Amino acid sequence: MDGNRHKVPGGPGPSKRKELPIRDTGYRSAKRVKINDARNIRTQKSDAALEDGRLDLQKFLNTREFEIKALQDSMRKCKGANATRVFQSVPREMRRRTASHNVKRVPKRLRARAWKEMIEDNTPTVESRKRRPRTTRARIRAETIKRLRYLAEKKKKQKLQKKSGDESTKKIGAKGTVIETRPPRPKIRRDMLNEPPKTDSKFKKRQINKTWLPTHLWHAKRATMTEPSKPLWGFSLPLTPTAKCYRSTHRASGQKGVVVWDTSYMSTASLYGTSQGIERVLKALGLTQESLWGSRGQKWRSGLRKWTGVLSSQRGDSRRDIAPATIVWNPEPPARDVEMDGSAAQTKKPQRQVLFRIHPSAFIELFEQLLKLVKMETPRLHVEDLRYEIGSIELTGPGSTETLLGVLQPFHDTPDNLECHGQVFQSLAGVTNPATLPKDALLAFSVKDPRLSFPPKRLRLPGDNGAALLETLTKWPVEENLKPFDICNRESRYKASKLPSQKTINRRKGSNPPGQPLQLAPTDPSIPVMLLASRSSADGQAQGTWTMLAPWKCIQAIWYCMMHYPLTTGGNPRLGGLEEQRQIAFEHGTPWFPGDFPATNAGLNWELEQRLKRKRDWDRRPKGKRIEWNSLDLGAGRKGEVGDGLACDFEHLFCLPKPCTPPTQETGASNPGSMDIDPSEKSSNPRNSSLPALSAIQRVSKPSFNALIGPGATGSPPANSVITVGITFVARGVASPCARIYRLPTRTAVSVLPSTQAEVPATDPSVGSGSMPHDLKDQWLAKLLQKSANAEGITRQLNGVPRMPPGVDMETRKKLLAKSLITTELPYPRPPANQTDIGGHPLCPDEKDLIGFVTTGSFCLSEGKGTAIGSISAEKALETVRETGTREGRLCITESGCCISGFGLLRATTAKAPDFLRITRYPYNHIPMDRDNHRPSNPDQGTQRRGTIAQGPSFMAPSPLSPALADPADNNPVGPPELSDVDYLREVLLVQSADITEDVIERELVDKAAALGVDLPIGRRLVYEELNHVSADDSAETLIIQHNRTISTSSNATTTSGLTSRHSTVISATLTESSSVRRRSRSLTFSHYEKYLSQINPALDQPRFHRLYADKAERSGGLLRRSGTRKGVQELKRSITNRLKKRKPNPSSATPIPCICCREDFTRDNNTLQTLPCGHTYCVGCLEVMIAQSTTDESKMPPRCCTQPIPSGIIKTVLPKDKQQLFLKAVQQFSTPWEARVFCPNTACNEFIPPPSKLDPKHPFEAICKYCKTKVCTMCKRNSHRLGQDCPEDRDLDAVLKIGETSGWRRCYKCRTLVELVQGCTHITCRCKAQFCYICGAVWDPAVGCPNFCNGEEELERRRMLEEARLAEIEAEELARVKAAEAEELARQEAERRTAENSQFKRLRKEQEAEMNRFRVFEQKAMAAMRARQSSKKLALVEKYSEQVEKMRERHAKTEQHLEDRQVLAEFELHASLEEKEKKIRLKLRYMEEYVNGNNKLMADKNRDSKMPVREITMKDREQLRQQYCIRDGMERRHQSQVNVLREKQAKALEELVERHAKEMNALVDKRAREIENLAIAFADEEEAALIKFRDRKARLEGRWRIASEMLRVKLEKQHEVPYAASPLPVWPEADPDVVTSTNGE
Repeated sequence: MDGNRHKVPGGPGPSKRKELPIRDTGYRSAKRVKINDARNIRTQKSDAALEDGRLDLQKFLNTREFEIKALQDSMRKCKGANATRVFQSVPREMRRRTASHNVKRVPKRLRARAWKEMIEDNTPTVESRKRRPRTTRARIRAETIKRLRYLAEKKKKQKLQKKSGDESTKKIGAKGTVIETRPPRPKIRRDMLNEPPKTDSKFKKRQINKTWLPTHLWHAKRATMTEPSKPLWGFSLPLTPTAKCYRSTHRASGQKGVVVWDTSYMSTASLYGTSQGIERVLKALGLTQESLWGSRGQKWRSGLRKWTGVLSSQRGDSRRDIAPATIVWNPEPPARDVEMDGSAAQTKKPQRQVLFRIHPSAFIELFEQLLKLVKMETPRLHVEDLRYEIGSIELTGPGSTETLLGVLQPFHDTPDNLECHGQVFQSLAGVTNPATLPKDALLAFSVKDPRLSFPPKRLRLPGDNGAALLETLTKWPVEENLKPFDICNRESRYKASKLPSQKTINRRKGSNPPGQPLQLAPTDPSIPVMLLASRSSADGQAQGTWTMLAPWKCIQAIWYCMMHYPLTTGGNPRLGGLEEQRQIAFEHGTPWFPGDFPATNAGLNWELEQRLKRKRDWDRRPKGKRIEWNSLDLGAGRKGEVGDGLACDFEHLFCLPKPCTPPTQETGASNPGSMDIDPSEKSSNPRNSSLPALSAIQRVSKPSFNALIGPGATGSPPANSVITVGITFVARGVASPCARIYRLPTRTAVSVLPSTQAEVPATDPSVGSGSMPHDLKDQWLAKLLQKSANAEGITRQLNGVPRMPPGVDMETRKKLLAKSLITTELPYPRPPANQTDIGGHPLCPDEKDLIGFVTTGSFCLSEGKGTAIGSISAEKALETVRETGTREGRLCITESGCCISGFGLLRATTAKAPDFLRITRYPYNHIPMDRDNHRPSNPDQGTQRRGTIAQGPSFMAPSPLSPALADPADNNPVGPPELSDVDYLREVLLVQSADITEDVIERELVDKAAALGVDLPIGRRLVYEELNHVSADDSAETLIIQHNRTISTSSNATTTSGLTSRHSTVISATLTESSSVRRRSRSLTFSHYEKYLSQINPALDQPRFHRLYADKAERSGGLLRRSGTRKGVQELKRSITNRLKKRKPNPSSATPIPCICCREDFTRDNNTLQTLPCGHTYCVGCLEVMIAQSTTDESKMPPRCCTQPIPSGIIKTVLPKDKQQLFLKAVQQFSTPWEARVFCPNTACNEFIPPPSKLDPKHPFEAICKYCKTKVCTMCKRNSHRLGQDCPEDRDLDAVLKIGETSGWRRCYKCRTLVELVQGCTHITCRCKAQFCYICGAVWDPAVGCPNFCNGEEELERRRMLEEARLAEIEAEELARVKAAEAEELARQEAERRTAENSQFKRLRKEQEAEMNRFRVFEQKAMAAMRARQSSKKLALVEKYSEQVEKMRERHAKTEQHLEDRQVLAEFELHASLEEKEKKIRLKLRYMEEYVNGNNKLMADKNRDSKMPVREITMKDREQLRQQYCIRDGMERRHQSQVNVLREKQAKALEELVERHAKEMNALVDKRAREIENLAIAFADEEEAALIKFRDRKARLEGRWRIASEMLRVKLEKQHEVPYAASPLPVWPEADPDVVTSTNGE
């Protein structure tokens, strides 16, 4: 065997692989043969060992030996044929690319096995770099390194031997005394930058130009790190996990789970000195708000809150932003600690400390600014660099609080010594969003070493924590026993960094009893931490963030435990990198620093680095796949992108000087071995030359910008200033970084020649080469109006002709096409490409309308559409708003590489975002939607990549729009005229002025009430405009189906469904399954579904009207035979009509009917359509999908349409047998209340366990899974408990036990039954035959009695006395309560008497009753007027259709009469022709008879006289005569058949005419029925709106009455100083049925 195959793991292996004897083409077949051979075990028959009934022992043993060897050989071959390698057993996110041939890339525990596999498989391995030095210098250097390594190891051993257990050093003084000193600590230099912490020697070389995070080794195996030669902000940071995590990060941060970041790279600085000096320094950094230094900022200055905002510095006459920062004050020491200091407190002023937490890219700038400011203060302040002293971890997601509670355990020796903040932290169990905490809340306390309780256990939330948690969040008791934070103390941080090693903890765990938690040792230090709760500034509903500050060296221990915490929702916390941090900030709509802050030095540096990166990526692309920015066609003769296409070119926007652009080269500043260059060459670096020019950019805050656009404002923003805005798509499309943001172009006046020079031009002068269309702004506004109309479902014509509606006939298609050709004006001659539009879209605005750039843009999962963040020029934005107003001035257009990205509306965000605006924009590259089917008209159109032209709708032609464009959001529907507020104010409220409204009256009343201290609500506000109205015309043309959606919210154990206002099912909380004596069937039936439908809330929102399409057929006789008279024609007509009615087919079976869901056409012949109770038709596929969705989503069970459940018969028809059982299982599960649902705790089963039909008296709280036979406790939903063990979730049992403990009952030690001693001795014999002492509960000894020798009589007497005292106390309390209630009742009666006798209350009551009477009269009059208007409208509609029906009947009668006349005439003509034929036949027959049977003699005489031969009668003549007789005999039958054929043709023609007339009449009747039905629906909606309106007015009226009565009561009490009762409101009489009508019918 080759010697290279026997080497130690990690050593060099063979360099080449042996050639396999199997060819590549047959490798798989050979491998299959190999596996089959390994799995087959050969055997030998033992028949030869048995001869003549005697057993040959030797042969039998040989046979067994052969089988054993064959088994061992098969096991060895199976192990060798295994296709799974060692490196494949490593989790996918931790695998390395070279793990298959380098054992060092495999964990240590698997390296020996991996090396063995590589040897057996002859895998080429990596050789270690071992080369002998070739020169003398290299040899001396290698020997020196070896000698130094030996000395270092020797010195390290000596240090370990000398190191004592307490790490304290001893020094001998001059007189021989021993002085103990503390171990040395790392120094923190004041007013200077500190050095990074010392690293291990083996990692020192890798950290020459960067610093590792405390968790670097953990991240290096699971995340993509920054390049070693290109650190980010001086740190090696994780960029993103190696596994795909974009969507999972979104779900973990917002739905369930938690995302964790190691943010120890965030810099921390400390400023300490006098409080007055610190205040002056902070004001110099921009903290000048009055809310910080007044009474509102007291909590922040006392250390109970944090402050987060943007710091700035003074630059000449203006200020420039530094970066967002967090500032925390360290609390002052308690007063008793100050008194203990004695004289020191009198000579020194109190020192305060402030912590700054800022991004590392701006830390140096902030540190230098602080040094500059503290030098000007007297007494001197000092600054400390705590970057490597304090680390941090950030958590976000619903499980963030749970993770912190599960890992961090407050440190305390005894429960009484627990810190106040630690108690508050422990009471936060159940918080799923840190944003629910008080704003800028913080907690600082000490925790235990989390490794002592590793692995962390899942947190069990207490059941009754809701009220306690609400009280904690409301009061937030963190002010008690407030003391300075330990994390701000250098000594506390140093002690916490001296954590015991992992080996020490492992030894302690090994010696600890199994199952017992590890107890604290005296050497275990406490870890000071600080928790900061933050909330998103853009969205108040977004998830908040926890930031945990801890000592730098403690971060690793906390991180390991935190990543192994098992969440209650499943899984562990997810790792997040820098990209995930940007993603979360982007989804929350907040700017990310430094990428979205171009007005800071850190943001400009980031932008310059990104420019170089984009340029390198652009250079690496082939020419065919990259955008040539200089040759882009922007339309109207414009070539080339505006500015630099690879940058947010603010230099071009603000006309700043351009930097020198030498050839792109990498700077060598980060390479230690690079050569020095001349200063002139250094200054030519684009980054260094661009920074001074870009430093002129400033940021304008949102309050400052709002002050400039306010009424009467005349100021202007600073030069080169920007504002940060948010961009949200209205429809499809995304914006990439560096996209251009344009404002709406200005309208250009069309030049008109004088009359003397007037002539007709050959072409349009406005579309000449190099000119922009004069109506470009109107085109963009037309796009906005088109989008608004499509969003509201409006089908009216906007610009040009709408899309061709489906299902129209050819004649209508021709008319629509002709109309579109006539209305669309085509220029002649056609302009060149990209001259007036780009692919049918309006052109991009000109360079003068450029206002900013997009800094971050992508598809936002939280919004479900594309969003972006950008910066725009404050000066141009202000100019646009002042010129065009706030409506058009807030519109913008974005463009990215000649691709119009969007068109939108500028809106400000909530007040929580002080420096952030939001733009809503309309994406230009959207998919045009079919208005009728609500589907994309062209699936190939959509969002296209950067640099291409997005195609838009081509059928809709834009037209100029009026400048006075109304906002679509301001168009409110108009209600019935009877609901006019003017008449109501004039007739009921007696208000004559048109300027006074009901809101003004209420506002004045509320202000007066507030002045008297009365705070009562007016009442509910239900306005008519909030209702959805569908007019009769729109409803007749368009059918809009709205499906109500539900939102599901998950809890810890189960899932509940929150239904919308128009819900269909409300499951009762007491819904249970009735017990049955007979055995439950294994297969479920639809009786469960019927029972479920009968148990849900029957108050469903049923439709008001139902359309009935079934027609009743009349039975009549068959076709009557008639004669050719008019009376017979009438009889035939009646017979045909009766027969048509009898066999009239269902029109829906032959006419294609569309499915209401997928809009496909079907017929009823193939049973693919099902009609639901609401009247809508669904195809089988859509019904199956709907039913399948209801089995997985409880909010959609039962499956329904228009809030009506689908019957079981339809479900049986649609679903196959297997899916029926799945559906019935879901019905059985959802019919059980969520609190009573039990699932199998077996992870391999997880099946639903239905409630048992009959309870087991021995085990009433136990259920058995019928699939895996697992026993489950129905109380705690876990595995069943042992006999005698109580369920921890049985709260009723706990309550009974508490009562028993109070009453002195005793519990049996055997059967756990409570026993009460009523009479007799203390020797208790339970029903389970167990004997015990009632006093102490000990087991009764038959010989001795109670082993504790309890005195039963004394104990019983003591209990009796206690019970009597308790009863007496209860009786006294009851007596006092009765007396208090009587006194209260007397006071109330006296107050009511004063109120009833007071004249002012009487006068107020009369005014209210008069107002009530006016209200009732107005309501009756309005409802009567509405009914009269509706009746007249309905009567007009009925008369209109009655007239049309009569006209149609007359026309049909004339047509039928005309057809009957023609048919009678045709029958008469047929009869005449047949009679003529009969005459001819009879004449011919007479001649033939005379010829044959005539006078032969006479004929002979004539022939003899004429000398002609005698004519003879032959057989042929007789045969012809016979045939003529046959013709005569069949002539009548033949004529009758011709008449019958004519009559059948006439009957068929008449039948077709009658059928056509019946169809026309039915169509008209159906149209009339639809019109009447739509009119009735509209009337019902109006009446319902009127009732809601009057109920709202009534509620508001009662609210004003209540406030007026309360105001009068308070006024009288202040005046007379005696209590008055509230005056009762006037009682409304019962509703008059003639006034309040039902909306369910006419």
